Amino acid sequence: MARDLSLAVRKAIIAVLEDDAAVTAIVPVARIHAVEAPADPVWPFIRYGFATRLPFHATGIDGTRIAGALHGFAKGTQEDGVSALGAAMAAAIDGVDGRGLTLPLEHEPAAVAHVAWTGSRILRDGDEAGAYQVVVSFEAVVVG
Repeated sequence: MARDLSLAVRKAIIAVLEDDAAVTAIVPVARIHAVEAPADPVWPFIRYGFATRLPFHATGIDGTRIAGALHGFAKGTQEDGVSALGAAMAAAIDGVDGRGLTLPLEHEPAAVAHVAWTGSRILRDGDEAGAYQVVVSFEAVVVG
């Protein structure tokens, strides 16, 4: 039977970002947020976006496939700052070898999430000049 462990996945991915030196060199840990960022956040910052959850069934496996996104926000005269932030976020969730991460989840019974970066997109954030957003997409397959 497939289980929705998206909350455990969110917590594990946030922990990865908080533990990554390249990410925290740009965004301090205190500015890495779950889904809700403060009403008037200090830039740069990161927030976890809403995710789509689907049951995942394979031979002998029942799990969940999660398609999600991380949102990074930075200001500058060009998109250079947010581009560097997006690259750091993508590398953090895609692992040192670029083949994804296997994250143990805080859940009973035990489960793991296989997480991989699936692409990024830079956007202007609203009409404010010099305010940019990077959307870093990922997929997680949860089994266990």
